[in-house]
Amino acid sequence: MKRPRAKKTRTAKKTPLDGRARILRAAIRRFAEDGFDSTSTVAIARDAGVSQPDVHHHFSSKRKLWEAAVDEIFARFLRAGAKLTPPPSGANAEDHARTLFTNFVVAASELTDLPKLIAREGGTRSSRLDYLVDHHVGPLLRGSADLLRNAQRAGVIRRGYPPELLLFLFLGAADHVFTVRALVKAVFDVDVDDATTREEFARMYVDVMLRGVSPVP
Repeated sequence: MKRPRAKKTRTAKKTPLDGRARILRAAIRRFAEDGFDSTSTVAIARDAGVSQPDVHHHFSSKRKLWEAAVDEIFARFLRAGAKLTPPPSGANAEDHARTLFTNFVVAASELTDLPKLIAREGGTRSSRLDYLVDHHVGPLLRGSADLLRNAQRAGVIRRGYPPELLLFLFLGAADHVFTVRALVKAVFDVDVDDATTREEFARMYVDVMLRGVSPVP
């Protein structure tokens, strides 16, 4: 009697990144770690596993590649849930703020190249900083400051703090631990990439940030 054949289970195959996507991924990391001036298209090509002519085929210059890399990482940032949305009509302002801040921490933990890239370009006025401000950072920061200002009006956050400066307190507290993840691991043996640790940090971040700036009773 023949035994029934065991059914073969199919495993989903991961689609390999195409050359352009690999170049962008390598460029984001290089520009974040080394900065624009210290990054060469030769190094990016090597990291991406392509030839230098391939880089120039997809991107006509290093500046165009930098702009495409910036556009890509900000698109990822928004896809990760860091969208700024006003509270729906009738929604609890504090609950809405907690959701936005939690989503921001999650996005920051997944995209640590973004704050590094911004820090490299944010210290000196240049055409690259102008590109960041005009296309991405400007609308994002102004929208964030408006949300904090509205939270102050709603009584969720103490009035008297300039929302534009308060914003950078929130930003620095959200992403720094993930930017120095190797340091945290080396000193405290804490893995900030662990899902439980990340959830604990997000909860702590939201509690400390909101309670610390809540109106004085």
